[in-house]
Amino acid sequence: RHSLAIAQVLRPLRGAGQAPGVGICLGKSVGLYASILATLGCGAVYLPLEPGHPLPRQRAMLENAGALVLLDDGQHPLRAHFMAVDVSHIDSQHIDDNAPLTLTSPSADSASMVLYTSGTTGQPKGVLLSQHNLAHFSAWYSQYVELRECSRVLQFSSLSFDSSLIDLFPALSQGATLIVPSEEQRRDPHQLVELIQQQRVSHAFLPPVLLSLLPMDRPLGLKHLVTGGDLCEPHVIQQMAGQCALHNLYGPTEATVLVSSRRMRADDSNLNLGKPIANSQVLILDEQHRPVEDQVVGELYIVGPGVSLGYVNQPQQTAKYFVHLV
Repeated sequence: RHSLAIAQVLRPLRGAGQAPGVGICLGKSVGLYASILATLGCGAVYLPLEPGHPLPRQRAMLENAGALVLLDDGQHPLRAHFMAVDVSHIDSQHIDDNAPLTLTSPSADSASMVLYTSGTTGQPKGVLLSQHNLAHFSAWYSQYVELRECSRVLQFSSLSFDSSLIDLFPALSQGATLIVPSEEQRRDPHQLVELIQQQRVSHAFLPPVLLSLLPMDRPLGLKHLVTGGDLCEPHVIQQMAGQCALHNLYGPTEATVLVSSRRMRADDSNLNLGKPIANSQVLILDEQHRPVEDQVVGELYIVGPGVSLGYVNQPQQTAKYFVHLV
């Protein structure tokens, strides 16, 4: 209902032509998740903003992405520079629950969201994901980890990180329940484990560095534990693979979070990245885009429906890193 109410406010702001960018800067709350659904339901482009990030970075992201609208709690310092909507004051009491959230179906290659890279190698780049990118990822992941309506999914990741896609969209597409830890619980491994156990969480993505800090005196009770982005300690693999399905995912933001997966065995090497996900390929090629021999160094190329539309407003960088292989 809250999503429908927000969507009713957003639609008149959208106008005609290209889908506008909608920046969402809210703490984890019903309003945040309703805003995401409303933005995508309107066919707009979702831009997640982390409330704790510096304002110059947030403004640069909003301007680079061409965002027209900012959804917030009425307190954001940049709201005067954009069409700002305070979602906490939108009345949802008189909304028809049976009304459709999406009035028209967007094309598969239209933009759905922008994720900004960390910027550790220079200026952060906005990666533009298509509707098809998001749909393929959600469908594959839901099947891979056996998500169901009865599943209970930990929403651990900050929404400015690409790993938040793992928490969010497959679960929402299946009607699963999101379990959202407080900031204190996110920072305290003991409190996080207590939450997972008390809330009977079935699925979770947790980064390797956190897995190394979790108390392991008793099973977490998870069905599927997903990790990635760094190397897991061997003792973590041995411990976790014995109590649930432990999955190691690998892939860049530019490939919609991931391109390969591995269900880890207790004796697996922590360097094992598994195999490409459905409909995808991982190629090691030389400078002429030819496959290299075994044990020969080459460049990694990713092929498949996860490859994004490119970088926002950076045509030269897009042309350099997004190539057509023949």
